[in-house]
Amino acid sequence: MASGNLVSLQVPKFSKEKFDNWCIRMKAILGAHDVWKIVENGYDAPKDVSALTQAQKDQFNSIKKKDQKAVSLIHQALDEVTFEKVSNATTAKELWEKLQAACKGKEKAKKVRLQSLRGEFEAVQMNETEKVSDYISRVMGIANQMRRLDEEVTDLRIIEKILRSVMENFDYVVTAIDESKDLEDMTVEELSGSLEAHEEKLNRRKKEPVEQVLQSRLSLGDKEQKGGTSQGGRGRGRGRGRSRGRGRGRGGRSVQNTNQSRDENFQFSFLRGRGRGGSRPYQKRFGNNVKANFSQDKDKEVNEEVEPTLLLACKDMKNEGKHSWYLDTGASNHMCGNKELFVELDEKVGGNITFGDSSKIPVRGKGKILIRMKDENHQFISNVYYAPDMKSNILSVGQLLERGYAVFTKGCSLYLKDSAGRLIAKVPMSKNRMFAMNIHTDVAKCLTSCYKDSSWLWHLRFGHMNFGGLKAMASKRMVKGLPSVNQPDQLCEGYLLGKQSRKSFPKQSQSRATRPLQLVHTDVCGPITPCSFGKNKYFLLFIDDYSRKTWVYFLKEKSEVFKCFQNFKALVEKESGFKIQALRSDRGGEFTSKEFQEFCAANGVRHFLTAPGSPQQNRVVERKNRTILNMARSMMKTKKMPREFWAEAVECAVYLLNRCTTKAVENKTPIELWSGRKPSVHHLKVFGSIAFAHVHDGKRTKLDDKCKKYVFVGYDYRTKGYRLYDPEGGKAVISRDVDFDEEAITAYKHPALAEEVPVQTISTSLKHQFSSIRLQLFIYH
Repeated sequence: MASGNLVSLQVPKFSKEKFDNWCIRMKAILGAHDVWKIVENGYDAPKDVSALTQAQKDQFNSIKKKDQKAVSLIHQALDEVTFEKVSNATTAKELWEKLQAACKGKEKAKKVRLQSLRGEFEAVQMNETEKVSDYISRVMGIANQMRRLDEEVTDLRIIEKILRSVMENFDYVVTAIDESKDLEDMTVEELSGSLEAHEEKLNRRKKEPVEQVLQSRLSLGDKEQKGGTSQGGRGRGRGRGRSRGRGRGRGGRSVQNTNQSRDENFQFSFLRGRGRGGSRPYQKRFGNNVKANFSQDKDKEVNEEVEPTLLLACKDMKNEGKHSWYLDTGASNHMCGNKELFVELDEKVGGNITFGDSSKIPVRGKGKILIRMKDENHQFISNVYYAPDMKSNILSVGQLLERGYAVFTKGCSLYLKDSAGRLIAKVPMSKNRMFAMNIHTDVAKCLTSCYKDSSWLWHLRFGHMNFGGLKAMASKRMVKGLPSVNQPDQLCEGYLLGKQSRKSFPKQSQSRATRPLQLVHTDVCGPITPCSFGKNKYFLLFIDDYSRKTWVYFLKEKSEVFKCFQNFKALVEKESGFKIQALRSDRGGEFTSKEFQEFCAANGVRHFLTAPGSPQQNRVVERKNRTILNMARSMMKTKKMPREFWAEAVECAVYLLNRCTTKAVENKTPIELWSGRKPSVHHLKVFGSIAFAHVHDGKRTKLDDKCKKYVFVGYDYRTKGYRLYDPEGGKAVISRDVDFDEEAITAYKHPALAEEVPVQTISTSLKHQFSSIRLQLFIYH
C-alpha cells in the first residue's frame, strides 16, 4: 500500500465493552502502517546513545520513530478517560500492555468471564421467529468471544451445538446431515447453507395456502357482486352479494357521509373461518343474525394477504373484560365501549359503526387510552373511537399497519412487531379462531386529589419526579427532609401530559470523568417562542460530567455564548478548585468562532466537537435537555400557567434536578457530589402554587392586609428565599416569610393559555425582569 493512501485509513474508536473487536481492528491499522512488530516486541533503548556509530544512531532513530508513530495511532483511538489511565506510557508496547491489563483484567477475572460465556454457549437456543442465519451469527459471536479468551472452540463443537438447538421443523434435515455427512470434515459455512436452503423451502410452502385462499376469495367476490350465492365445501359458508359503501380492504369507512372530521360512518365486514363447520363458532358467539358480507371492488387489484382466521367484529359480542382487545383485520378503526378507559376523549366526534347485517351503533367520541407495557413503561393507543354499545374492545390491524407495525401469523399464533422489528406481542388463537390480547390499561389520577397523599405531594414538589427515584432517595437518605415514599398504582395526569414521549435512542457506552470539571458538556437551544419575560430566546446549558450538576444561562442572541462561557469558567473554577480540562459541544458557529477557539487554547481547554449530524455523541446534554423540558412542561400543565412562565418553570426544574438522584451518580445527588454537602429539601413547594407573603410593618398602614397573594415561581439561592410573582404589579419579589396553598389551581385570563407549552429549557440566571403584563387571578379548590 502506498504511503499516500494511509491517510484514508480510519482509526477505530476505542470501546472497553467490545475491546477484543477493537484490538483486531487496531492490529490491522498498525500492520498497515508497518508498526505492529514494534508494538508486539518493543525495542531495547541503548544506555548511551552518544557511544553509537552513525549507522547505529540512524537505525535507532528509525525504530524510535516507528514506535512514536504507533503510540500516536493508539492515542487517536482513545477517549479522554482511558487516555488518562495510560498517558504515562512511554513506548507503544508499554501502552498496549496497559490497555490489555485495564480492559481484560487479571487472570481470575478472565476465567470468570470465560465461565460465563461457556454457560451462555450451552444455553443459547434458536427463537421461533428467528432466521437460521441470525441464529448462527449469535452462536458464532459467543464462540469468537471464547476464542479471544484462549478457549479452544472447534468448528465441530459449534456445528454440534447448532444441530441440537435449532427449531423442531429442522429435525429431519438435521437427521439427514448426521447420517450422510462426516461432521468432523464439515464447516460452519456448509452447515449454514444447508439449513438456509431448507428454511427457504419451508417459507415457500407456507405461502402457497395463503395464495390459494386469496384466489378463492376473489372468486367468491365476483359471484357475490353478480347477486348469486356460493355454497362451497367445508368452512366456506354462504353469503349474499350485497356490497355496502367503499372501504379499505375488508373494513373501510362508509361513504354515506363525506364529512369525516366530525360525522364518520364505519363499516365492519365479515369473513367465515376455514375448517370443519367454519360458520358455527361465529353464530354461537354473535347470534344467528350475522350474515357474510365480503366486499370487493372488481376494478381494484387485491395485493394484500388477508388472514382467514382473524376476528369477525359484531355488536352482539359478549363482554370479555376491559383488558381484552381483539385484533381485527375487518375493522377500519380502534374501538372501545368503556368510557372509563379513556384518558383523553373528544366527545364532539360523532358518527356510526355499520355491521355486516346492516345494523348500526353510534360513535360518541374519539380519544386516547393509556396502556402499561410489560417493562412498566406506558404508551397511548391513539385515535380510538368510543362506542357505548360495543361490548368488547377492537384493535384495527389496518390502523396498526398505518402506524408502522408489522402483523403476521405463524402456526396458530399472531405476531405483532413495531417499526424497529421488536416483538410486541405473541397472540395465540383461541378455540373459536379469534385473536385476543390482554392489555393492562391505566387511568390517570386526578391532580386535585394528589395533595391529600404525602407521596403524591412530594412527587409534585419534585417536579413530577418518578416514584422509584423518590423512594430510593428517601430510603438511602440522599437528602434531608424527605419522608418515606410509597409507589402508587395510578399515574399522574400532569406527568402524562408533560413527559410522555417516544423511546430514547439505545444507550451507548460512555466512560465518565473521575474528578470535577475534567469534562464539561454544553449546548445551545432556541429560538424559543414566546420570549421569556426577560425577552430571552435562547439558553446555554453546562453539565459537569463527574457530578452531573447543571448550570444554565439565558441568552437574547447566540453571540452571548462566549461571554457566558468566560463567566461560567471563572465561577466554577473558583468554586471547585479545579480547572476545566475539556469541553464537548456541537459544531454550532457560537462554539467554532475564532475568539472561542483562541480562548480555549490559551486556557488549556481541550474542545471536542460532535460529528456532523450526530447529536447522540453529545448524549449527556441532549438527555438532560429533554428531562428538564419534560419536568417544566408537567409543572406548567399541572397549574395551567401561561407560556410566558416557561423560563421560571425550567429554572425551577434545574434547581430540583441538582437535588435529585440520577443513574450516572450512585447514591448521591449532583449537588452533594459537587459540594460535599447533603442537600435539604424541607423547603420545597409545588411550583405555581398560591403564596401568601408577609408584608412588613413599614410597607403597610394599620388597616392594610398583613399578607399579599402571589404565585410561587422558583427558589432564590442567594437569599434562601422564594421567588414570587405579583400578578397585579407584574413584578418578581423575593420573600422568606411565606405560607403556601399547594392544592389551589390558578386560572389565568391570558391569550397564552390557548397555546402549548414550548419544548425548550431555561437558565439559573435570576436577572431577567417580568414584563408589566397583568394577569387576573382566580382560585379553585
